Amino acid sequence: MGSEITDGHGQLQINSDGTKAFLATHKVGSMTMYAALARKNGWEIIEVTKAPETCQIYGLIRHPISKLASSMAQEWAAHKDWPNSYQFKMFQRVLDNDFLWLMEATEDFMAPQHLSFNRFPGIKIVQFENFNQIWNHLGIDNPGFHHNNSKGNGFQGTAKTLIERAAMKHESIILDKYAHDLDMWIEAKSVRQKFEEATGIP
Repeated sequence: MGSEITDGHGQLQINSDGTKAFLATHKVGSMTMYAALARKNGWEIIEVTKAPETCQIYGLIRHPISKLASSMAQEWAAHKDWPNSYQFKMFQRVLDNDFLWLMEATEDFMAPQHLSFNRFPGIKIVQFENFNQIWNHLGIDNPGFHHNNSKGNGFQGTAKTLIERAAMKHESIILDKYAHDLDMWIEAKSVRQKFEEATGIP
């Protein structure tokens, strides 16, 4: 299944007093969080190695198949001239017959999410699927943003749906490749549920 990815990606946005920071990772609401934190609330962008030791780091984690589909759609279906009928048929044929090859050939944003999170042992993670819960953790009012489910050229959103369907035929391979991400995603859900049960706060 190709070479193992051993390096993560990420960017820290930190509040003015240096007590809270958000670790933005590709294809997990990063552009939405940049607009909300850096542009609207004046949070500073810093290198991940520059976080103060006393700073609480937060992040969002996305289900591996959803993250994979978004990454692949970004790379293969975001071209401005897509799609004509021939391109659509070819894209569907590749998904049906060569999905694993396409997955391995995709270069952008494919690093496992846990590689970025593991830099910060005390990080608190919220599921991407529960996006709006992040604002309370960061200590800011919901600025009216939702995660940017970009459809790009109009076909990108459709491509993501098609890729997710194709990925489910290879679910065990994908979840094995991103097993640590899946574990963290499940843990983020269980922690949230325990918090709700203990406090009654959604």
